[in-house]
Amino acid sequence: MFRKTPSEQKDAQRRRMAVKLYRAGIPATEVARRLHHSRSWVDKWVHDRTHHPWTRFRSASRAPHHPSHQRSANSERRLARLRQLLIRHRQPRLRLTSGGARAMQKEWWRRSPEPAPRLRTLQRVLQLPQRTAPPPKPWRQVSRPPPLATSPNAGHATDLITRWIMGGAGVQTFHPVDISSNDAFSTSHATTTATAACEHFLQTWHQLGGPDVAQFDNESACSGGTHPGALGKVVRRCLSMGLEVLFIPLGEADYNSPVETFNHLNLHLLYQRTRQVLMAHQERPIYEFHC
Repeated sequence: MFRKTPSEQKDAQRRRMAVKLYRAGIPATEVARRLHHSRSWVDKWVHDRTHHPWTRFRSASRAPHHPSHQRSANSERRLARLRQLLIRHRQPRLRLTSGGARAMQKEWWRRSPEPAPRLRTLQRVLQLPQRTAPPPKPWRQVSRPPPLATSPNAGHATDLITRWIMGGAGVQTFHPVDISSNDAFSTSHATTTATAACEHFLQTWHQLGGPDVAQFDNESACSGGTHPGALGKVVRRCLSMGLEVLFIPLGEADYNSPVETFNHLNLHLLYQRTRQVLMAHQERPIYEFHC
């Protein structure tokens, strides 16, 4: 229920008194002099009382009817269609594109000659309810069980994790885990190039032994990058050594559950309990973690 403040109640009483005196036959100029207001103020509230008999003499809202930062409904519909286009990934060019504000801004620049909305505007539109459709859930048409590993080195599952340390540098850590014995050998590098990945896998296979099946996620360092028809260095290295290569399905992180369990353990035991500082002379941090 709306409650008036003391000042609003006093203003409403003066407005009511002005209308009452005017209807009693007192001229508007005399009413304005008695109440210490202008003639236009008296005419305003007399007119308001005439057209709104049930008025309570409240002040109208001073909020703007058309905010300057508000976009039109047509622009918001265009942004919603652009968001749906990005999250569906139907075009080959947008296959690996995210549906965030920056991706929407870049696609707007590419498609429209009009100035692109600001990032804050795009984020506000994305937060509105029922403006954009949620991302589609992955559809599993057939069952894809993980590779069966009944003996050590039957299969190695590998994941790539990025950790940020003090000093502003990021550490790229490769986590390979033996699916059967849960043995792990992790190395951290400054970059995620294919050369660093090959160096890591050679060290891992030297320590743990070569697996029958090498399972990777879809990182560009392992899959070959942006060249869809070419084999990457890691794949060629595995094939030259007689190892079978297996990539996990897109959007199904639970397929790599042995590595995800190790990632949680490594985060809890190493990164959350120790303090990592990158000095100025350490241009290429490399760490080894045996488990």
